[in-house]
Amino acid sequence: MTAVLLLFLGLFGLGVQRLVYAAGWAGDAGTIRVASCHDEGSSDSPSWVCSGTYRSGDGHTTDPDAVVKPSGDEEGRTIDVRRRSGHAYSATGGGELVTPLVLICWGGLPPLGALWGGRAALRRWLDDVRAARRRGRARQGS
Repeated sequence: MTAVLLLFLGLFGLGVQRLVYAAGWAGDAGTIRVASCHDEGSSDSPSWVCSGTYRSGDGHTTDPDAVVKPSGDEEGRTIDVRRRSGHAYSATGGGELVTPLVLICWGGLPPLGALWGGRAALRRWLDDVRAARRRGRARQGS
């Protein structure tokens, strides 16, 4: 049970990490002029990896080896990104928010439900303990 809870919390954490970049809350803002893209996923589930040249929002920083994983084939386009680390970037806005939000829901809702159910079970247990104490006092008073 603990392993399953840790798995869900890991999904939640990964979703939050991706969300802060996809929403534009972290990382240096800029754009990537995409030179090429290829699909690393299966035919049922494409997973695009694109490379190109990054230019920071202030125009002072460039990275000719930038890599980003957008939601689709962006070859030849310029896309808004946030710099993560090294040559890794995250596309921002729109469809890029879907995956992090799905991860947050899949990862966060089951533990939240377990905690809520655990809270109800604890409340029932405490009510049972109080009732048993009242019965015990009532027997002692007879």
